[in-house]
Amino acid sequence: MQLLDIAKDGLDLEMEVNRLHAIVDGMAMHHLLNPEQFTHEDMMGTLKYHLHSLLK
Repeated sequence: MQLLDIAKDGLDLEMEVNRLHAIVDGMAMHHLLNPEQFTHEDMMGTLKYHLHSLLK
């Protein structure tokens, strides 16, 4: 099931949940270790970019 029919067809939603979790964990760790190199704005931009890539 795809919420509101906005996700691309054929996505493995369970795999996408796992991938998003890994991306968020990795970005959080990178930000904690290098906050001046990977800022909050960088994290938000990366997250938005990834989520938009899943949309139709």
